Parts: sequence; structure tokens; C-alpha cells
Amino acid sequence: MSRTARVAALVMAVLATAQVLAQAPAPQTTLTYTSGGVSEEDRDRLTAMAQSFNVKLVLATKSGAYLSDVRLVFRDPSGRPVLDAVAEGPWFLARLPAGRYAVEATANGAAVRKAFVAGPRQTRVDLRWDD
Repeated sequence: MSRTARVAALVMAVLATAQVLAQAPAPQTTLTYTSGGVSEEDRDRLTAMAQSFNVKLVLATKSGAYLSDVRLVFRDPSGRPVLDAVAEGPWFLARLPAGRYAVEATANGAAVRKAFVAGPRQTRVDLRWDD
């Protein structure tokens, strides 16, 4: 094989590797979260755990009725989803890296959106739906 052919083969291999790397998914960060709060016992459990989380969502109607089975999608400032979960109860606790986020919460076909900042102290985000 000539030197030119070897160089061409090496260039093709590098380009093929670059293409594969460009298509690879971004590294995923494992985010910790929990939810619940339907029963008094469950609320006590979450209250005891709350200090370990820097974000607390409260999901309810405007009249104060708590909601469960709410789909949550957290997005970073570029709009990229960083967490997609379902809240099993009206309280949702998450540990997110410090920064700005927006959450879209969908319950009974209606979506509510809210922006917030996660930091070292717990941020409470109240999400309310029409009755």
C-alpha cells in the first residue's frame, strides 16, 4: 500500500470515528428524586427527607386540592430535558445541579409551566391548575 493510500485510509478512519462520536448520546447525569405525600404517613416521610433535596414541587388545584400522577419535564436554559418523571403524589423532591430550570407539569391534559432557580438551599415551586 502506498504512503498516499495509507494516509487516505487513516483520514477516512478518523472521519468515521468522528461521525460515530458526534452521533453518540450525551453523557447522562443521574438525578435523585422522590415523590408522594398522599397520606399523612407519606408526608411525614417526605418531610424527614426534604433537607437532602434542593427542589420541592407542590402540585395542586387553585382551590388547594392536591394532585398526583403528574408528568414533570425539567429543562435547562437551552430547552434540553434534564429530568422526565411522574409525581406519584402532590409533593415532588429533586436534587438538581445549581442553575436555572423550567418545569412543565401535565395533569389531566392541562400543562402548567414555571421557571425557577435551583441552588444550595431548597427552592419551593408551587404549581396550580384550574379547578
